[in-house]
Amino acid sequence: MAETCIEDYPADKPFPSALFFKPVGGRPLHVVLAFDSNGEKAYVITAYEPTFMTQSVCPICEGTKHQGTTTFTVDYTDGVLVVRNVPATICSQCGEDWIADADASRLEQITNVARGEKRQFEVGDYSLATAV
Repeated sequence: MAETCIEDYPADKPFPSALFFKPVGGRPLHVVLAFDSNGEKAYVITAYEPTFMTQSVCPICEGTKHQGTTTFTVDYTDGVLVVRNVPATICSQCGEDWIADADASRLEQITNVARGEKRQFEVGDYSLATAV
């Protein structure tokens, strides 16, 4: 899997930067890179392994996190995709959910197939969904 840009920071100084995600050895890695104005050089600002997935306390409300399922929805240019029963870590207090890297990669593949086939509306169950 290639790296995924999570967030852009175009106003950062002295150069615009971005937060990237990539699994390395089955573990998540976040890297912030800054790019010079010519686009010739990238500077590593920081790299770290995020811990929010492994902590049992919700970083948003300090509720208790547990394993469960969630519904993944994406609205893309040509349609809407809904995937039910996606494995996730869920906060029992605020309901925030986190999808593991492998499942997020699979959802990205499923979304790309739906987008490529210009499906206008698709609802599926995660356990039955195929990416290819």
